[in-house]
Amino acid sequence: MIPCRIPKLSSLKLKPFSSISLQKTPLESPVSTTNLASPLTPHFLEQSARSSQWHFIKQVESSLTPSLISQTLLNLHESPQVVLDFLNHFHHKLSDARTLCLAIVIVARLPSPKPALHLLKQALGGGTTNSIREIFEFLAASRDRLGFKSSIVFDYLIKSCCDMNRADEAFECFYTMKEKGVLPTIETCNSLLSLFLKLNRTEAAWVLYAEMFRLRIKSSVYTFNIMINVLCKEGKLKKAKDFVGHMETSGVKPNIVTYNTIVHGYCSSGRWDVQARKT
Repeated sequence: MIPCRIPKLSSLKLKPFSSISLQKTPLESPVSTTNLASPLTPHFLEQSARSSQWHFIKQVESSLTPSLISQTLLNLHESPQVVLDFLNHFHHKLSDARTLCLAIVIVARLPSPKPALHLLKQALGGGTTNSIREIFEFLAASRDRLGFKSSIVFDYLIKSCCDMNRADEAFECFYTMKEKGVLPTIETCNSLLSLFLKLNRTEAAWVLYAEMFRLRIKSSVYTFNIMINVLCKEGKLKKAKDFVGHMETSGVKPNIVTYNTIVHGYCSSGRWDVQARKT
């Protein structure tokens, strides 16, 4: 079997088809062209994909249906790189949200998060007409169907929303994860906190921070630095200083960013001279 070449993220865009030559090896079992006269089956698609014989699939591309693609993806679920290669060639055939979400759950198992994030942004950016809740439910259904225990795909969904400045949808995903009994990672929470800070939605940042505390999601130094920045934006400079003590009590050591954030807060407010005289 010819090994699949790992594509760059940019290769997710459809490229013009060009013919390829196949070198037969003792380990390779090329798909017979006589199969093209037979009814199109998931097995045919699976074997063609595994052997990188995309030209065979191209010949029957017009007959690819969501159900046929879904079954093929299920057959390939233990080979996320092959699924990604399939998407590189036929992503335009995944207009069905359920099928796209199935593909995303499989691709999310790759070491790099970039392909899954790209596909999620495609779904959120017009690849489907479904709401964020529907996309979440399709991802959850695919995850359960495949028997995957990892919840990383939900973290990727929130991260994708944050990258697209869609704070409300990201927060909705956070609460949906909470309803499902699945906790987002601290990195995911930090992405959402950072977005709220960027959008000057400080009240929402405190609501999220309180939820994180209730869910016992352990804050990192980055989390505390964001919240100190929030306090500075609100003009609560004394509380920002006091928050450093809370940070240390929580077992997190302040870093240079922590102190620079407070200094910047005082300088921005024009109160640095007053603070300097007190210290």
